[in-house]
Amino acid sequence: MPESIKKNTPNTITCLNLLAGCVSIFMAFNQTVVFGPFNGAVWAMIAIAAAAVFDFLDGASARLLHSYSSVGKDLDSLSDLVSFGVAPAMLILNVMLLEGSHTWPAFAALLIPVFGAIRLAKFNNDAEQTTYFKGLPIPANAIFWIGVYGWIQSYAYPGWVVMWILIALMCAAMIGRFKMFSLKFSNFSLNENFCRYVIIAAAVIFVVLYGLAGLAWTILLYFLLSWLRRNRIWAPTARFGKQLSNKELICNAISICSIHNNISPLAPAQNGLAHMVADAQYASFHAGPRGRNASPGQ
Repeated sequence: MPESIKKNTPNTITCLNLLAGCVSIFMAFNQTVVFGPFNGAVWAMIAIAAAAVFDFLDGASARLLHSYSSVGKDLDSLSDLVSFGVAPAMLILNVMLLEGSHTWPAFAALLIPVFGAIRLAKFNNDAEQTTYFKGLPIPANAIFWIGVYGWIQSYAYPGWVVMWILIALMCAAMIGRFKMFSLKFSNFSLNENFCRYVIIAAAVIFVVLYGLAGLAWTILLYFLLSWLRRNRIWAPTARFGKQLSNKELICNAISICSIHNNISPLAPAQNGLAHMVADAQYASFHAGPRGRNASPGQ
């Protein structure tokens, strides 16, 4: 393969990420306008999803082609800021305006890209964030806001005060110092990537049960799993008196996230899923031993 193609392929994919983010922003300002089969709001979310795919592919292609550069690292961060910071902020801002919030309260959504930029700048200058993140990665921020949009459409608009609280919490989470496990796959081993597979499986289950609102629950599960891993790996004995097994760790995480469904007819199935998934991890754990400059999901 010619060197010029190898060098520019990852950056080209990154530019597609940026382009998808720009499309999402345009659609966010035309939420009620129908474009083909969907209205602007749906297209805005589809564009963010496409940006996430391109964000994964640019890092994968860079590692496959061994094409790394400082330009690619900076371009990746700038694209992520647009696609996962500005785009979801414009979606939420316009939702708040359409739902009756006054202009000034809706402007609070503009803090999302501001704190997203701070998060990305800190990431690019922190050599420690290779196998884990400090604070919430910005693509997860975008997924959360798509979930919030789904909640508003399925249930009700919670009011600008609640929206302000959510914005403040997510902005603080992006620049937080707490550790969260990386969502990047370095291989496809079940044992090494079990929590990542749990996140993917949970996203599917939550979306089936709650529609787009399930994506917000997925990010809450991500917070919970990261918290459990932190306490298990770094200070389990001092805090709890004993170290949780892999089975107990995953089972507890899924069970906690299912508490709000205990009155539902689906609760027994969800609790059974928690134990089944935990048993799979337990078996995998005992079966055997254990890029791109900016890793996917900053």
